[in-house]
Parts: sequence; C-alpha cells; structure tokens
Amino acid sequence: MEFFIRNESFREFIFKYPITSLITAINIVMYIIGVFFVMKNDGLIAIGSFLGNLVNQGEWFRFITATFLHNGISHLLFNVVAILLLAPFLERLLGKTKFSFYYVLFGIGSYIAVYFFDFSTSTVGASGSIFGFLGFYLATGLRKDSYLDKDSKKYIIIVLISSLCLPLFMSNISIPGHIGGLLTGIAFGIFTTIESISDKLVKE
Repeated sequence: MEFFIRNESFREFIFKYPITSLITAINIVMYIIGVFFVMKNDGLIAIGSFLGNLVNQGEWFRFITATFLHNGISHLLFNVVAILLLAPFLERLLGKTKFSFYYVLFGIGSYIAVYFFDFSTSTVGASGSIFGFLGFYLATGLRKDSYLDKDSKKYIIIVLISSLCLPLFMSNISIPGHIGGLLTGIAFGIFTTIESISDKLVKE
C-alpha cells in the first residue's frame, strides 16, 4: 500500500514526479480554457473533444486532445485525484519518457473504443488513461511474486471494481472509453516483464 501513499510536500512531489505534475497541470489549464469556450457557446468540440464524424474528416488529433479535456468541475476533480493516486508510482517504475508515452497510448486506446462503440457522442476525459493505469497494474502487479504487496493488490482491485460500477450511479460516463483504456493498459502490462519492474525498484 506504501506505493500509493503520498507523503511528499508539494515541492517534493513536483520534483519527484514531474510528468504526473505536468499532466495534472495540463488537465487543469485545459479545463479553464474549456470553461471559456463553453461560455462562448463553442463547446468543447472547438478545442478537441472526441467526435467520430470529425475524426473521419481528418481530425486525428482528437484521439489525444480529448484526454486532457473535462466537461465539469466534478469530472475534473475526480480524474485529477485518481491521477495523483495512481500515476506517481507508475512514473517511478517506467521512467519519465515511457510513462508519458504510455499515458498518451492508454488515452488513445480508450478513444479507439469510443470511435467504434460510441461514434456519434462528443466525449472527453482522462478516465481512459486512468483505467489504463489500472489495467497495467492488474496485468503486472497481481501476478505471483509481483512487486505489489498484499494491501496494494487489494487496493487496485477495490479501485477497479468501484470504478467499473460508476455507470450504475452516474450518467454521462463513457463505458467504451473506460473498457478501452483498461484493455489497453492490460495489453501493455502483459508485455512488461515483472523482472524489469523488480530491477527498477531494486536500483532505487
């Protein structure tokens, strides 16, 4: 459980986890920009929300930009808290470059699922990448003799199950996006060996 407990000061956290901090900052800044556009009636589509029809017109950037947009303060806060809880340890394991790459790819995997199963809905949010984190932890951390202790394994399972149950209690949740991110994280986790992760922890 120690892997997911944050004891650092604000300054220490930024220094130790610069990519997680940057991702969090981008999400917050883009939310503020998004509020401005919504007030002008341009909507989030104007700044990069995911919409299948526009992707078909060549706007492929939406597979990435939508990951950094949110449609409400509660949506933003929920995802920011999840990022701050789940991302730092993964940044530590993978290193800054690979972690950045994985974060974007988890999001892309999420929106690929949205493209095929929720084509006509304008979709935003970092939830796909967050589910990618959970999928990665599921694939790499729950194996026998893994790098996660017993409490950490329980934590991942509880967070995953509760997150999957959110559509039962909340509306406007992209189920394809969540599942797409989860499966992408699992796929990348399968190809990341336990030995390489263990070696990383030992070196630190």
